[in-house]
Amino acid sequence: MKNVRHIIRLFVVLAIGGAILLAVRNALIPPTFGQYGSYVGSSLEVIRNKPVQYVGSERCKDCHKNEFRKWARKAHATVSCEVCHGPGAEHSVEEVDPRPLPPRSKSSGKMAEQAHDLCMSCHAKAPGRVHDFPQIRSRPHLAEFKITEQSDDFEESMRCLTCHPGHSPIK
Repeated sequence: MKNVRHIIRLFVVLAIGGAILLAVRNALIPPTFGQYGSYVGSSLEVIRNKPVQYVGSERCKDCHKNEFRKWARKAHATVSCEVCHGPGAEHSVEEVDPRPLPPRSKSSGKMAEQAHDLCMSCHAKAPGRVHDFPQIRSRPHLAEFKITEQSDDFEESMRCLTCHPGHSPIK
């Protein structure tokens, strides 16, 4: 009979531990979790109350006709203006500064450097990208056109925008 008491104690400890885990789980998981699959249902209301930031490329067309026309006929036509220029909701309001937003980037340099960083975020050579997606390595790309550090055409500040216009990059 001595051994039975140890087994009963073990089951009591496991039952108490399980009850504590269930209580903690119920306290930490919001009541609307699982309402729409594995999401918190109440988060939809929070998201709905956030201000609109992205307005889509069609909104840009009214004021930026020439840029839009160039962009719409080229390889980047499937990439929204806001991918490069950031959220456009504030910019598209009349009271705001009408100048176009510069390309967004993490670097704090000149616009050409920011654009280069932005271009490279998609077009830098990476093993996981599909083989027919345009990927480059900057120095070998310049060397294809016989531009090296010794060339007359080479500048230390040579970036994507030096040869490829932003709204119609294939040249």
